Amino acid sequence: MSAAVSHDHHRGIQASIPSSQQTTFVHADHADNNTPHAAPPAAAPRLKVLQWNAQGLRPKKHQVLQAIFEEDLDAVLLQETLTLADFKWRIAGYSLHSLPATEGTRGCVTMVRSAIPRRRITNPVHCGDGVEALAVELHVGGLEITVYNLYRSQRHQLEAGELLTMALHTSLLVAGDFNAHHPILQSVSATNLTGRHLAVLLEEVPHIHLLNTGEPTHVRGGGGATGPHLGVG
Repeated sequence: MSAAVSHDHHRGIQASIPSSQQTTFVHADHADNNTPHAAPPAAAPRLKVLQWNAQGLRPKKHQVLQAIFEEDLDAVLLQETLTLADFKWRIAGYSLHSLPATEGTRGCVTMVRSAIPRRRITNPVHCGDGVEALAVELHVGGLEITVYNLYRSQRHQLEAGELLTMALHTSLLVAGDFNAHHPILQSVSATNLTGRHLAVLLEEVPHIHLLNTGEPTHVRGGGGATGPHLGVG
């Protein structure tokens, strides 16, 4: 299995999904600069994915488009889009799946290259009360990969046990903004409940790996980095 978890603002993920089942889990801390980009290429990647907490998608469409075409992305996972149910955005060569923002939620968008066969999962795994989950199944190189795009606000608790144990029988990519802090995630912020929860799962669930480029993931407005880019694969 291979898995990925990411937290807040822009992070790029190169996910290599071999023929055996994998779960990729990517975690990234908060970033306050506004230029999305992709991570350096991984060995023989099958999917090139951008994860970004956009904090409002409409005024940043041009940045997403620039990243898509400059980086030749296969998928884009956006959180806190603030897009409503009537939001429509047509991008040549890509399909869009949206979880609209409502009262109490912030909205998520997942874009997938049209050439990749895909299916929206209408009943995603429950990941905690108030945790937003947008799931799409992709068919890549003869392999079915389930991609989860998650957003957890500070007011809610992540419950990722059921989701990540899918790694026992499913190829899985999980990415999003989790607001999670723990030394095992290489976060420099104080450990919180969500960080402890993920740390336990990383220790106990087989086939889950944390992907880490070593890149800071929380960049303050003045440019100070507060934590590394983390991922699980």
